[in-house]
Amino acid sequence: MQRLQQLIGNYNILFVHQTGSQIFCSNCKDLDYIVVVENWDKSFAVYRDGDAEYFCYSREQFEKFSQMCQNKICDLYALCIPLGKTVYGTNPLGFYNWFAYKDTTVKTLFKFLSAYLDGKVFSSGETGKVCSKILCWAFASYFVICNQSFVFTAEQRSVLQRCHDRQLSLEYAKGLKNSLLSLSNA
Repeated sequence: MQRLQQLIGNYNILFVHQTGSQIFCSNCKDLDYIVVVENWDKSFAVYRDGDAEYFCYSREQFEKFSQMCQNKICDLYALCIPLGKTVYGTNPLGFYNWFAYKDTTVKTLFKFLSAYLDGKVFSSGETGKVCSKILCWAFASYFVICNQSFVFTAEQRSVLQRCHDRQLSLEYAKGLKNSLLSLSNA
């Protein structure tokens, strides 16, 4: 947290918000935070402090991030806005309706999972038979869409935890891709 104190002391911090797998996994060492800085004149930056990572954005960069307009896996991280906890300041977005981006999320999820399962992005694990940790965000996004709620069932939490711990069969990702296909056709 020393790095966060330095950022707060050196910049006009608007908002610090919890992110990372810690927001939906109970057994997780991730200490990730989004930091929104007024008049941030740098591109997106990541600062590390021990186990903690601080993802720094300007207000404008954070607004773009929240709108999921990059058409990449990082768009799915916007799920942290309604799921995470504010640690400092006030969210500069005010009211944020994650569900307004449902169609974009489904398209991004399908595109990412297709590339992931084809081996074009990230590693699917040492054995190629388990899901990588990055897929937690895909499963969490899908569960929120299906539930129409940011509350996960016990079974969904188990899937998220097993994915995070690299104990979830890659077959789950294949099933998720098929479910997304039917969801996008609905």
